Amino acid sequence: MRTLSQFWLLLVILVAAAAVSWGARAAWDRWLAPSPALDCPDQVNLGDQEKGEIAAGHLLLKNVGRGPLVLDTFRTSCSCARVENQVGAESRAVQTVELGPGEQKDLVIRMGVGATPGTSQAVKLAFRTNIPDQPTKIVEIVVPRVKSGVWAEPKTVVFGDLESGHEATQIVEIYNGGLGPRTIQSVKSSYPEEFAVRLVPLSKEESSRVSESAGALIAKAEIRALAKFSRPFYGDIRVQLANDSRTPDLIPVLGRVVGSVESRPDILVFPRHVGDQFVDSGDVVIFSRNGKPLSVEIGELPLGIYAKAYPVPDRRDRCSVRVECRRVERNKSKVPSRAVVRLRVNSGGETTDLNLPIFVAEVPK
Repeated sequence: MRTLSQFWLLLVILVAAAAVSWGARAAWDRWLAPSPALDCPDQVNLGDQEKGEIAAGHLLLKNVGRGPLVLDTFRTSCSCARVENQVGAESRAVQTVELGPGEQKDLVIRMGVGATPGTSQAVKLAFRTNIPDQPTKIVEIVVPRVKSGVWAEPKTVVFGDLESGHEATQIVEIYNGGLGPRTIQSVKSSYPEEFAVRLVPLSKEESSRVSESAGALIAKAEIRALAKFSRPFYGDIRVQLANDSRTPDLIPVLGRVVGSVESRPDILVFPRHVGDQFVDSGDVVIFSRNGKPLSVEIGELPLGIYAKAYPVPDRRDRCSVRVECRRVERNKSKVPSRAVVRLRVNSGGETTDLNLPIFVAEVPK
């Protein structure tokens, strides 16, 4: 019995000694063994940048621990950003960084700025560490505000529907949306036969105006829709900055000039899908916008295209035009897939020429 008690006492002593030894080893590994520690910012601010530029900044990594620090698997949440190791005039993408106790490394961050002007741009950088309590480190790379060459107000010039022959104008204010001082070298219309543009002088009060988001007011442009042709129009105002090699900034312009008479639809595409069939015919309604009686004459027709006008019952201000495409005739003569039916419309004694575009596509199989 005494021998058995001694056995159990010895066993307890051995287990306790093992536990103490394991705890001491764990404490050593946890608190006393030389271990690395990373000192690194959570965010790198690249400052305000202009769209299209490559922004650059620095990421300083320090090993403030007592063991070797290993950092690897550097990756960003966007392909527009990368981390580089600058050595002299050369820079290479970072693969691994090894730092002894007290050592530091300065990495270069580059990011292509492509966000919408007036907004911010942020990218996440993540990399792996050999620190048990911090296996991954994430750093946010931020451009607080994306700038641009110019900022237009309004950003798009919309004229809406304009009556043929009646011009209309709008004023666009142009602000310096970039980082440094700017002046306008020229403004040009992409379609001067549809709309014209010119710079107008700023008043003394306007010259000192500054917008918190758009910058200083540097110019005003007058856009004049000429309303010569009864058709939709769209294009751009091209703003070229002085002493700037970048492509011009564009201000979209759009509208529609309508005459005293219109057609619905204003274009036909053959074949048309009707029910479960494809057909090469369709109807166009010609109507007077002022309610006056009208009549329609059909001019010379393209080869393979036939058209005939019919009155609309009880609507003297409307007329229907039936258009048909005969593919056999067109294919024999190798006529292009685009054609125009020319209509002459008389409404209240006023004659208007309308062009009805026709597009002929391949018949689906």
